Amino acid sequence: MSLYKKIEWKEFRQNVIESDDFKCTSCNRTAKEVVLQVHHKFYIKGKLPWEYGTENCITLCKGCHASEHGIIKPKIGWDYVVIGRYKETEEMDFNDLKRSFKTAINQIHTSRKSK
Repeated sequence: MSLYKKIEWKEFRQNVIESDDFKCTSCNRTAKEVVLQVHHKFYIKGKLPWEYGTENCITLCKGCHASEHGIIKPKIGWDYVVIGRYKETEEMDFNDLKRSFKTAINQIHTSRKSK
């Protein structure tokens, strides 16, 4: 049986979501609008998902949770940072960057909230 099907997890999950007023702490959408999930701020080896304090978890919608784990790029708060041949004084837009095969592009998050 998956840990996330156990009654201990379901009760813990409900407590976290309730403590965050049944809304995503990132985008403020509610359970009526999106699927809400529990995000652990950190993990401790050997600890079960429900063995953390609720203060160590936050409620995120499915999209914000995927963004938090780097699965998808967040819709806001990201800038492109170029590493390689680009000089900060040069004017270059994203289309120029896409055409440049000798330039690596990394994404960095610029508006991360401290929790």
